[in-house]
Amino acid sequence: MRAPVLGVNPVLGRTFARDEYGDRAKAFTAVISYRLWQNYFRGNPSILGYTVHINRQQVTIVGVTPPGFHGDFPGVAMDAWVPVPLAGERERYARHFRAVVRLKPGVSISEANAEAAMAAARLAHAFPKTNEGIGARIVPIWKAQG
Repeated sequence: MRAPVLGVNPVLGRTFARDEYGDRAKAFTAVISYRLWQNYFRGNPSILGYTVHINRQQVTIVGVTPPGFHGDFPGVAMDAWVPVPLAGERERYARHFRAVVRLKPGVSISEANAEAAMAAARLAHAFPKTNEGIGARIVPIWKAQG
């Protein structure tokens, strides 16, 4: 399965399925880096379905990224990716969050920023206690600060 945003084909397993996000999530899943798979799990070909704990949450490994893929932010090598838990009041208090998006052909960064600002305004209206004064902005990935 191809990762629609990052364009990464796992060397083993898959990326995330739609039913693994937010309220629909029945279980937490993770995609791990090739480096983690080789160094910690010794390249075990039976790693898919293996359960680990990340931030005190039990997650099931569903895929392994290709060698050389270390994440989506320059200068930061990541070893595991998990779907964002969109539901729940506790997560609404997080103040530092990054997401990677791929713009549709023909959509400019300024148009995407206008859309992001509208989404932030809707969230601020729906959740004033946690989202008032919180914004969103779109920047090219190579300009993202680590």
